Amino acid sequence: IHNRELPSGNDKPHKYYIPVEGDNLTVLGGVVCKSPVASTNDLVKAAETAYQKSAGKRGKAAKVFYSIVSCFQMYSKAIDVFIQQEPRTTALIWGTIRILLQAAADSEEASEVTANGILLIAQHAGRWAKIGRCFGYEHSVEEAVTDLYVQVLGFLLPAIHHLHKGPWAKLGKSLFRSVSHQLSTRLATLKDASERLDLTAQLESNEHNHRSSETILNLLRARDASKGRRDANLDALKIKEWLSGAANPIAARPKGLAVATASIGEAEPPYIVRHSQWQSWLNLKPHFPSPLWVSGAPGCGKSTLAHKVVEHLAKTQHSSVIVSHAFQSTVSTQHRPLMCLAASILDQLLPRDWETQTQKHVFERLVPSYNQYRLHSNDCPFEDLWDHCASLLKSETRFILVIDALDECIFDRAGQEADFLDRISDLLSATASGKVVIFSRPCPVLGVGITLDLEENEIRISTEDTLPEINAFCDSASAKLPLPKELQLKVANRARADAQGAFLWASLFLQEFTNVLDKAHVMEILDKFPDNCWERYAKTWRDGIRELEPQVQESCRSMLLILLGARSKFSLEDIEDSLDLLPNSAQRISKYCQPLVLVVDGILQLSHASVRDFLLNDNKKTQTAYISISKSEPDEALARTCLEYLLRKDYAQTDRIGQRLRRNVGLGGSTERLEQNFYNYAARNWYIHLAALSSPGPSLLKLAEEFLHAIQFTYWAEYSYTDAGDFQAIRSTEIALHVWMKNLSDDDRALLHLNDYFERPYKDLSRAYKENSDDKVLQWLALMHLGFYYFDKGKMTEMTQVRQEVATGLSELLGRCNPLALRARSDAAYTFLFNGDLREAHRLYTEVYEDQRDVLDKDDPSLFFTLIYQGQAEYLMTHSSKALEILASAATGFLRTSGPESNGFLITQLWSAVADASVGHTSQAVKMMEYVREKREERYGPDDSFGMATKIFAGDLYRKLEKKEEALANIEPGFEFRRGFWPKSHFLTIDTALVLATTYRDFGMNHLAEKTVDDLELHGNLERKENYIRLCQARHLRGLLLFDGGDVDQAITVLDALLIQNGHEDSNNRALQWVRLDLADMLRYRGREGDERLASSLFDGIVTDGGDREPDPPLWLRISEAALRLVRDGKLDAAGELLREEKLRWTREEDLWMSLGMPAADTGWMKPPRGLGVHTPGSGWEVVLPGY
Repeated sequence: IHNRELPSGNDKPHKYYIPVEGDNLTVLGGVVCKSPVASTNDLVKAAETAYQKSAGKRGKAAKVFYSIVSCFQMYSKAIDVFIQQEPRTTALIWGTIRILLQAAADSEEASEVTANGILLIAQHAGRWAKIGRCFGYEHSVEEAVTDLYVQVLGFLLPAIHHLHKGPWAKLGKSLFRSVSHQLSTRLATLKDASERLDLTAQLESNEHNHRSSETILNLLRARDASKGRRDANLDALKIKEWLSGAANPIAARPKGLAVATASIGEAEPPYIVRHSQWQSWLNLKPHFPSPLWVSGAPGCGKSTLAHKVVEHLAKTQHSSVIVSHAFQSTVSTQHRPLMCLAASILDQLLPRDWETQTQKHVFERLVPSYNQYRLHSNDCPFEDLWDHCASLLKSETRFILVIDALDECIFDRAGQEADFLDRISDLLSATASGKVVIFSRPCPVLGVGITLDLEENEIRISTEDTLPEINAFCDSASAKLPLPKELQLKVANRARADAQGAFLWASLFLQEFTNVLDKAHVMEILDKFPDNCWERYAKTWRDGIRELEPQVQESCRSMLLILLGARSKFSLEDIEDSLDLLPNSAQRISKYCQPLVLVVDGILQLSHASVRDFLLNDNKKTQTAYISISKSEPDEALARTCLEYLLRKDYAQTDRIGQRLRRNVGLGGSTERLEQNFYNYAARNWYIHLAALSSPGPSLLKLAEEFLHAIQFTYWAEYSYTDAGDFQAIRSTEIALHVWMKNLSDDDRALLHLNDYFERPYKDLSRAYKENSDDKVLQWLALMHLGFYYFDKGKMTEMTQVRQEVATGLSELLGRCNPLALRARSDAAYTFLFNGDLREAHRLYTEVYEDQRDVLDKDDPSLFFTLIYQGQAEYLMTHSSKALEILASAATGFLRTSGPESNGFLITQLWSAVADASVGHTSQAVKMMEYVREKREERYGPDDSFGMATKIFAGDLYRKLEKKEEALANIEPGFEFRRGFWPKSHFLTIDTALVLATTYRDFGMNHLAEKTVDDLELHGNLERKENYIRLCQARHLRGLLLFDGGDVDQAITVLDALLIQNGHEDSNNRALQWVRLDLADMLRYRGREGDERLASSLFDGIVTDGGDREPDPPLWLRISEAALRLVRDGKLDAAGELLREEKLRWTREEDLWMSLGMPAADTGWMKPPRGLGVHTPGSGWEVVLPGY
């Protein structure tokens, strides 16, 4: 240390010679420490003195000096040990610190910086010494320790130098700032040196890194376990809100009709509890083995009865937990999916803060579903939630589950209703004290209420059952009408006589008398009111709506269509916005539609489920001639309404789109002008309503075509990106439309073009900004998103062109070091990484990183993401150790700034595991990948694309570990996921197909491997330039499968043709090297005349001595083959040593570089041609050096 050069002044070279002679420390010719520090007490006293001197001054120095005192006291034992074990360092460091503290500076700024430096040293010096003792034998760590102590002294000694020039308080302000700036710079350098030491110690060797990876993984898991109740409670609050949005517990029916306020024996228990079947179900022991069904005709009061039952059970069954759910079709389709039942159960059984281990476990397991479906709860599969419901119900001593209107439930798939009922039966079989009662209309799908004879577990509501309560209801409601007594009796008598067990009809009838003005009108209603509900509904349209002005009629019809097809609640304001009505007009129009609709708390809804049946009725004998709505018309009307709304001129304003563009790329664009009420619904649901139509009309298809190519599409895309927080919302829409279009007729498909989806409107937007906008950045922002779309779509050629254009444009406009230009340059560099130009990619990422360090905050995540790309480039160039070092730097940055669950940290850990596996630590790499996959699944559920990529990575490593079940369990779901989301020609789908085919073959499932390769060659577009390596891998697999099947000649022909077709030196690649090795083995196995010579010739041109000798001599051919086999076995160092011994080198080192993928198939590490070679467990190959 004594003669190391320390920086000084304005970065000018200056040497501090620091001879340590006896007890004296000489700096710049002056003795500054006459005796070493004996213990921490000396430091504490000096720090306390400095604190007292600074306590009365302004500034932050006093607080820092106080922290120093606390730090010395806290770490006193460690520092004392350090003083005893490192006396020379003590003289250099601790003695200098004491002098600084004793000369507490008068300069507030400089003393604050000095104090911060001392605090940093005091906090970490003991740890630094420990690292030096543990790893000091490693040259890299020794260098880092030395550099650190140089930087420590480089900070401390100039501080003393300035102090001994005289009191700082007497210096000028400019010198104050100069001193402070110099010390701040040195402090930053000291911090960098400290971080470097930590990193170097972590990565001092691959073996240490391997062992520390295990430790890191254990620490991460321990940290997850220790998060405990705090994090679970935070999740619980969010999950409860999410569940409550989908839940719909049984409640009193809305009192939209005045007569419904009539109290009818509210204190009395519901009549059904006196039913013998009910009492048997409730009291039978052992428990009732199946759910109790309560069925009845529409309008007989089932839902009101269900509500009364819930209230009665809550009052009388004190030892039971009562849980309920009502399927409801009157408001929207929002509460009709089966998952809403599960949401209701969970919402009612889970507290806002978990109290039991069962509740905690359920909350933890709900996190993935919440993260994946938090924006679209109805998309969450019922099956994902039911096990949690069953777990909670089973944990209760007694429970009663009440389900109302199961016949109104929307089942997601055929057979789900039977599966659900089986789950209910399984639940009851597993619990001794659980009971379930289901209210429903007669329903063939559910198998309830349709047989002549009653089932053992069924109660059918008859006219006789409801007669007493209907009579009481009619009497009570009639008595409240604004009519003379005699007319009230006439009304009551008619209601009692004709209700026929239907509360709904009685309510509709009695409602007619609430606004009558004369006796004649009363008598007319008594005489002419229809005998059933459907006739009353028809009368509303025939005698009411049909008599209105045509425009009002159309508004009424549109309102009904919206309510029939709506996927969420519609307020009156939403209706007005969607139909472009004047304010307050929706309220007036809804009155025209009564009693078909009603308004509850500002929400418009159908008045009863029977209204839906009436409006969508397709029975021509009973269908009203004046209104005819097909089952597809609500979706058609809403699709049209949504598209027309999205195409409004407001959303074609480029300034408005620009605000969203800026916001979405992180430039702070304002979106203060919030969209109108209906925009959110239209943006989320337009394609859902459209795709629900099997035969849309031409005008609707043309409207969709207009939107998909209009500038308004870009506003929707930017809005969706912000709304969903994920670009995949836009791609998911495209995929849904593609799937839907496959089922359309040829004529319909000709009207809608998806080949330029996203591409055309964004190009048009960029052109509009270029030609007409003063903000020249916006044209590049539009293309930046287009480049990301190309990447996600797998159109890599187009991506390359756009990203390079954007990088050039922004660099010229803003300067190459502008943060936005740096991001564009990084995006452009990725194209070289993907296309295999790794040397250029590495150069570009290095430049970008250096520029980012100069202009960005040290905690900006862009820095760490650039390091990830750098690490990927190093790994692909087979520099795994260097890759691990760079990735560790990125991991440290993410860990410090965003934590171990951040996306950046998990990406870094994934690629670190990939690199770790490449140096032989496969088992440890799998563990880290499983950890990454678990964390992603916890946050985003099983269908997260990054989590799925990690799953495939892990599956490929399981293959290499010869674990068949684990390999297939990871790779097969990943392939199905990617094939369902991306086309078969997408590079991610191709790579996964190759990984899967390789796995099938490795485990002897050749028929599946052949099928996979067949499909790949047919649909993968392997002839595209960017897919050339994948073509080589597919042909390699084809040849191996032919050889395995006994067709040796054809296998050799396929592989030989591949090498001949390659022909050009610059198109050689790593995959072809493995083809050469396997083809050579096949030729030697066949053993015909000339096969041995042909096998050897395959390796011509692989190595060179720098000359131009052609062809290669036999010795070189043998060395080339031997070296390639070593590389294939992962022994790169041995291969390099072999070449050096013979004074040779690789002709083209890049021919051994790997290709980028998530993951790319590794056809180098797979079983040899059947019957040839020996498969070595754990490595994949036995290396044979033929003839050498």
